[in-house]
Amino acid sequence: MLFYLGTGGLKALLEEAGKLNRFPYVFMPGAHVQEEMFQVPPAFQKKIYLSYPILPSDQTPGGMSELKALLEKHNIPMKHWTSQASALSAAKVLVEGLKGAGRDLSRAKLMRSLEQLYQFQTGLTPPITFGSNRRIGALGAHVVTLDLEKKDFVPVGGWVAVSGM
Repeated sequence: MLFYLGTGGLKALLEEAGKLNRFPYVFMPGAHVQEEMFQVPPAFQKKIYLSYPILPSDQTPGGMSELKALLEKHNIPMKHWTSQASALSAAKVLVEGLKGAGRDLSRAKLMRSLEQLYQFQTGLTPPITFGSNRRIGALGAHVVTLDLEKKDFVPVGGWVAVSGM
């Protein structure tokens, strides 16, 4: 197994490993994937696994319509949809927290309001939950593998939640 946290050079590393007849499983954050990954030796088919905080399957039609309308209104290209969807989702969580905190806003009221969020649907991400001991809204990731022939990502199961938190 190889846990790769770099942002480049993996293709060359895997080519050298292939020359030595070594084909380890590779695990890495999806954010580090580059186009060259689809050009690794075919023996790495279904050997490369990536983690992503959100996938297109997390988006509802309404959530995507809202994101597209916001981007069009401000003439922003839809290039980095994961980051854009995450940013809009964060804004939705903040608005919900502000609504719950009421007119006489304080840090403590905002924190209490956010701690009440349970399975909050953004339409763009997995459901968001906070709590008094939980400050991360979505604990987990989607795991996908690379289909080197079709040059595509293939989900491997559903959302994988972090246990024990």
